[in-house]
Amino acid sequence: MEVETRTVYIDSDNITNKTGNDEVYIENQIDLMKAGINEYIDVELVSFVARNDFYQMTDSNNAFGIRQNSSTTNYTLQNGFPSVLSIDNELKTDLEAATGETWTVSYSNYTAKITMSSTYSGSVPTDLALDFTVANNAALMLGFNEAVTPFVIAGQNVSLTAPNAVNLSSRVRNMYIRSSLIEDQYEANVDGLDNRDILASIPITVSPLNYVSFTNSTDSYRSHIKGQTVGSFNIRITNRQNELLGLNSGFQVVLRFYKMRRPSEATNMILKRMLDIQELKWLSKAEREKNEKKETPLML
Repeated sequence: MEVETRTVYIDSDNITNKTGNDEVYIENQIDLMKAGINEYIDVELVSFVARNDFYQMTDSNNAFGIRQNSSTTNYTLQNGFPSVLSIDNELKTDLEAATGETWTVSYSNYTAKITMSSTYSGSVPTDLALDFTVANNAALMLGFNEAVTPFVIAGQNVSLTAPNAVNLSSRVRNMYIRSSLIEDQYEANVDGLDNRDILASIPITVSPLNYVSFTNSTDSYRSHIKGQTVGSFNIRITNRQNELLGLNSGFQVVLRFYKMRRPSEATNMILKRMLDIQELKWLSKAEREKNEKKETPLML
């Protein structure tokens, strides 16, 4: 039974106690709602809005190596929202810096693959290769496998085409809204089910720099809070691995709190008695209809 409700509007841009654009901390809310004996508190995500402006290329997926003459030099691509053209230009710059030769880097609109080629003026290293075994590598973004991929050498001509299509889409498919308010929400993984602090998982269906918005019209995201009091709590926007997304702007969340009264034992007995009576009425009706069918005379 619902006893009381409270609605809370959270705009991260208007909160001073935050660690970044994707985490805020709400302090000292002990008077917001407190459950008494035989009561509990639920929290529901009513709505959520955030801009899809966390970088596609980050420190976690921007690295690669250029191997030649038994040595590997590591390079990183610029963080942000890369286009195929910007990726081509960066690869060209890095290859020319590493080898001292002139390179052409192109993208095929038919295969969606990148090709790198050069005609060496000097000797060609026999072990010339791109190395995507380095940490935080950009293999997926550039269409490569996480391996050392050698260039094809034909005399002074060298070339390499990525085995897979360029993938400059977001590295994140869902925004996970988490809060220290809750417990006993479960997420499946390879080991089974793990207890999580997930208020909701919102799919990202918009292009970069557009807004992800969600309105809960089906009571889908409702959870019990920890304890009997709404006190201090945080709101975090993360990826599936529970890592902060790195939003470049803030977010807005609307939460609704419900104080609920647990049915007493006497109430449960009354409800059970009512159900038993309804079941008896149904059985009696079914029995009467059965007997009426038996007594219906045949029409000759």
